[in-house]
Order: sequence, then structure tokens, then C-alpha cells
Amino acid sequence: MAIEDFVGNVKGFIVSPGKQFERVKKHKLADAMVYGLIGLFIYGLLAATFTALVGASQMPFGGGGFVFGLVLLMVWIFGFIGTIISSLWIHLWAYLFGARGIDKTIAIQFYANTPTYLLGWIPLIGFFTSIWSIILLGVGLMKVHKLTTGQAIGTILIAIIIPVIIIMLIVGLAFVAYMSTMGSGYVPSSSPFQ
Repeated sequence: MAIEDFVGNVKGFIVSPGKQFERVKKHKLADAMVYGLIGLFIYGLLAATFTALVGASQMPFGGGGFVFGLVLLMVWIFGFIGTIISSLWIHLWAYLFGARGIDKTIAIQFYANTPTYLLGWIPLIGFFTSIWSIILLGVGLMKVHKLTTGQAIGTILIAIIIPVIIIMLIVGLAFVAYMSTMGSGYVPSSSPFQ
């Protein structure tokens, strides 16, 4: 993928996402993955630069160069793996609504992350780019998998709500376990020799 193709795709997904998903739905999965790797590299460069400039002085194990390299590598590797995993999770629910072709769902996810690639590294704004990426995901599900608006929304809501419920249950159980130790009179010792 040439850089001109990358820039053209970015512009398409920002200005006219529905038409852009129509254009890229015949692309190969490898094209979407290369797009995602370029986007993650840009995101990583920006996030690593910001982190190195803001937080490097507070890092006990090295300067800005170490922090920069670590953040860039983590964003690139975990961003790519995370996109694949989240795509599989989304496809599970999209499949129930009639979506076929897991490769298409993975491609949709890489393309839908466009706002995050560009602005996700900025504190607070990153939250809004995540919402924007979720909206693009819905558009992609409708254009590529031909889901209805309701089916796309249902897919996304199920994919988000189930992990939230699981996390709330885990936190709730941990809180109950903690409170039960406090209520039983058990107080952990601060020293193993007491």
C-alpha cells in the first residue's frame, strides 16, 4: 500500500465513511492490515512522543528515548493484536445477525480505527475518537456485511455490554470478598513477624 493510498483511505473514512467502506469492501484482508499497521505506527509515534515529553522525567528506569521506544513498540504490537481479538469478538455477534466472512470483519475493524490512529493519543480527545471509531464500525458492518442499522447497533451493544457486565461482576465479587474479611474481624498484619 502506497502512502497516497493510506492518505486517500484516511480522507475517505473521515469525510465519507459509507462511500469509503463501499470502495474498500473488495480489498484483501492484507490491505486492511497494512493500513492498520501504518495507522498504528502513526498513533504510536504520536503517543510515544507525547509520553516521552510529558512523563519521561518521572520514569525511574530511563530517559525519554527508552520511554519513546517502549510506548511505540507496545502500541504497535498490542494495538495490532488487540484489533484482531476485538474483531473476532465482534464477528461472533455480527454472525448471529447474518454477517459472513471473518476476514471482512477484521478489515472493517482496522478501517474503523482511523480516528483513533489520528487523534486517540490526545488525553480526553481519545475517548471521543473511540466513540467515533465505534460509529465507523457500525457503518462498516452495514456497508460490508449488509446488516441493518438495528443489527449493527445490536452487534456493537452486545459486544460492549457483555464485557462490562463481566467486569462489574468481578469488581462486585472482589468488593464482597473484601468486605467479608473486614466484617469477620480479620485484619491483615502489616508485618509477617507479628
